[in-house]
Amino acid sequence: MTTHTALSDPHPLVLEAQSRIATGPHQTRPLTNSVGPDPLEVLRLVIASVNAPGDAPMASPAQVGSFLAAMSIRRSFLDATGWSEDERHAVSRCETDLSALPPPYDFLFDPGSPPPVRDEVDTPLVRALQEILLGRNLDYDRARAATEAVLSPDAHPALAAAFLIGQRMNLETYEEFCAHLDAVFDRSVVQPVNVDTLTHIGEPYNGSARFFKPTLFVAMVRAAQDHRSLLHGVDRLPPKFGVTEEGILSASGAEVDLSLSQAARLIENPEVGFAYVSQRVFAPRAYAAAELRHHIGKRPPWAATEKAQRLLQARRNIAVIGFYHPGYEHIHLKLMQEERLDAGLLVKGEEGTSQFSLRPRDPRQDGLHRVNHVEGFRGAERIAEALDPTAYGFSYDASPRADRVTTEAFAKEGRNALSGEPGPNLDRIVLNAAALNVLLGNDPNPGVAVEHVRETIATGDALRRLDAYIEHTRAF
Repeated sequence: MTTHTALSDPHPLVLEAQSRIATGPHQTRPLTNSVGPDPLEVLRLVIASVNAPGDAPMASPAQVGSFLAAMSIRRSFLDATGWSEDERHAVSRCETDLSALPPPYDFLFDPGSPPPVRDEVDTPLVRALQEILLGRNLDYDRARAATEAVLSPDAHPALAAAFLIGQRMNLETYEEFCAHLDAVFDRSVVQPVNVDTLTHIGEPYNGSARFFKPTLFVAMVRAAQDHRSLLHGVDRLPPKFGVTEEGILSASGAEVDLSLSQAARLIENPEVGFAYVSQRVFAPRAYAAAELRHHIGKRPPWAATEKAQRLLQARRNIAVIGFYHPGYEHIHLKLMQEERLDAGLLVKGEEGTSQFSLRPRDPRQDGLHRVNHVEGFRGAERIAEALDPTAYGFSYDASPRADRVTTEAFAKEGRNALSGEPGPNLDRIVLNAAALNVLLGNDPNPGVAVEHVRETIATGDALRRLDAYIEHTRAF
C-alpha cells in the first residue's frame, strides 16, 4: 500500500486565522485585536510570505491564496461576518504593500486588478475566481473545468486553494456539487457489478477521532445477510487524520489497493459480499491533493461531494451517506433521485458519519439536525425521523468514546465484536446493521432486525466474511 507522503505543516498563525474567516456567510468569525489572531500581524505575515518566501517560517502559497480569497469574498458578507473594524484598520495600514503584491496574489485580494496570466492550466481557475471572489456561483461547465484544473499538478497552489475555499464560502449549488463530483470521477464510466442490489456507503474521508468506527463491520454483517456493499475512502486525510476504513482493513491484513474490477469480483463472491476501494486507485489526482487540502485550513467542498462518489452499478442501487452540515442533505437527496437510485439515506451520525449513536436523542432537539437524524427515501416512500436507539433495545446515558483511537485498536475491537464479545462496540454494530435493515425495508421492525443481526453474528458468518476478504485480496 502506498500512502500520502509526509505533509508539511501550515503556518499556525495563518491557519488559526483561516479557521475563523474561511467559512460561509453565516458562520465566519471576523478577526479582532481582542479575540483570535491580530489581523495586522496576520496580514504582515501573509505579505512577507509572498515577498520573502525563502525566510522561514512562512505561510505557504496555498495558505496565502485561501486567506486572501476569504478576505476578498467577505467584502460582500453581512456586518456580523464581514470585515471587522480591526480588519479594516489592518488593511488600511498595509494598503501599499497589498496593492504591490505580485500575481496572482494581487488578483486574489483585489479581483478588479488584471487577472494573472501564467499558463493555460490556470486559465479555468482565473475565470472561475472572477465570479467566486465576488460571491457568485458557477455553472456546471465552469465549475468542472476549474476543479479539473485544481487536480493538475501544474496548477498554481494559491489559485487552487482560493477556488476550493471560495466554493465553500459561497455555499456551492447543486450544479457545482455535481461538477466537483464528475471532475474527480466521471459518473458516466461507472462499471457494472453482477448482483441484484448494492449499497453504496459514503463516509467522511478524514475518518473518526473519537468513537469506534463500525462501518466496515456493519457491511460484513449485512453481507452475511446477502446485502452487498461498496465502501471507498483513503488511508488518512486532514484535517482530522482520523481512523478510516482503509486503515482498519490494512491493519487487519487485507490488501487495499484494489481495482474497481477486483472490487466487483469481491462483491459478487458469495463468500465475501462487500468491497473497499481507495481514492488512491480510482482518482489518484484527487488523492494527491492532500497537501493542498491540509493548507486551506477548512474542509473543501470535496469533503461533501466525495462521499457521494458512485463507482459500481448493480441492478438495484442504494446509497447511505453520512453528513454533518445542514443543507448538504438536500443536495445529496436530489442527486440520489436524479440518478434514480432505488433508495437513499442521509444520516447525521457520529462525527459526520452514517453511524447512529447509542445515546438517545434529547427530545428538546426535535426539529434540529442533531445526531441520529435520518432522512431519505425508499422507492416512493419518504423517510424523515430521529432514530431512537431505545427502540432497538439500547439505552446509554452517553455515547462511549474509544479508549484507543488507532487503526490497530479498531481492527482488533471490530474482530472481537464479530466474535461475540459483549460491549459498546458490538452494540454499535448491532444497532447500525439493524437500523439500516429496518430503514431499507429488509426487516419489518427493530425487534426482528436486532434478533436477525445477533443471529448472524452468532453463527460466525460475519467474521468469516472478514477472513475471506483478507484471503482474497492477498491472492489478487
